[in-house]
This record gives sequence, C-alpha cells and structure tokens, in this order.
Amino acid sequence: MNHVTFSGAVALPGRVIPAGTYTFEIANPDTNANLVRVASRDGRIQFLGFTERVQRLEARPPDRIVSLGESAAGVPPPVLAWYPRGTSIGHRFIYR
Repeated sequence: MNHVTFSGAVALPGRVIPAGTYTFEIANPDTNANLVRVASRDGRIQFLGFTERVQRLEARPPDRIVSLGESAAGVPPPVLAWYPRGTSIGHRFIYR
C-alpha cells in the first residue's frame, strides 16, 4: 500500500480524480496481485480494476512510484503505472 499525492487532476481508466492524496493498493494479494484499488482519503473507492504487471525500468528513480503519461493542454494526464515502494514489478493501468 502506498499513499500518493497529486497536485492536479489525473486520469485513471474510466474516470478523472481531482488533486489530493490517494491510497494505491493491491485489492486482494492472496488471489490476484493484478487487481488494484485506488481510494481517496475518506476511503471512497476511486478505481478498482485489473492491471498488467510491468518491470520497473532501471533508470526510474526508486522514489517515483507513479508514472504519468502525456496529455493535451487542459486534459488531466493518465496514470500509466504504479510501482509499489521496494518492488521491481509495477502495475500498468489498462485503458480501452
């Protein structure tokens, strides 16, 4: 579980979340480590969905646990992946 603070709005598959602090965690590590849950500070689920495992690039600083994609001006950037602290495997969000 990691707490991530965004200074501006970001996109997750199917929704945009405003600036704030969110908890990223594996929803059920005992059965499927690819199911990720993102919740706001008040515990409301903002995202619950399957992700794809992805290897952390060696050049990526270990303190960067979220990767954001590019977006047009005025459009919130998508969260591409979450890399839990202390792991070399991340979770890539699936956009369709």
